[in-house]
Amino acid sequence: MATLIQSYEQQYSVLTADITAKIGRLKSSNEDNIDNDEVFDDWSGGANEQRQKLLDNTERLERTGKNISEGYRLAVETEQVGAAVLHELSAQRETIQRARGRIRETDEQLTRSGRVVGRLMSRALQQRAALALGALLLAALAAAGLYRAVS
Repeated sequence: MATLIQSYEQQYSVLTADITAKIGRLKSSNEDNIDNDEVFDDWSGGANEQRQKLLDNTERLERTGKNISEGYRLAVETEQVGAAVLHELSAQRETIQRARGRIRETDEQLTRSGRVVGRLMSRALQQRAALALGALLLAALAAAGLYRAVS
């Protein structure tokens, strides 16, 4: 409380000195024909208006600074999320490329296996035909031998 009173007393003494100085200038301005508006400009309450404008502008500047800080924080956060997404997409791309390579290898192996199975089927058919021809030839020889034995 004492500091508040001291502050008021100090402001009072400053204002008193200011008023005394302006009265002195007013008296001398009458003598020198100085424009009275120049002397009374400071008394018009402009200081309070300027102080209020300064406070308003300071608040606006603080809000703008906070908005800029928030925008910067969001930009950094968005950049981090974007970097994480790019990293994840890169990993997924590598996975897809590996899978594509494996599918190509599997396709090549299936093509080779199909050729091998085709050759095996062809050989099996050839062997069946040879076996059937051999059985037919054997049956013909047996029939010829039986015919000779009977005749």
